[in-house]
Amino acid sequence: MHDFIPCHKIAVIILVKCLQDGENSCWSDSKFHYESCRQSVIQNYLPDTERIRAAQKLREAREVQ
Repeated sequence: MHDFIPCHKIAVIILVKCLQDGENSCWSDSKFHYESCRQSVIQNYLPDTERIRAAQKLREAREVQ
């Protein structure tokens, strides 16, 4: 999916920078940022339940009148 491409790029950039700096937690840092990015992308596709419920209540209120 094209929406995950930025997540891959972020993970690679973090990994390369971390390895250049000689840090010990490179893989876990890269994976953490990748997973966080993926979750953000997935959340963008989930329906906005509050908005849906509000629209449903509005429809129901109109039907009652």
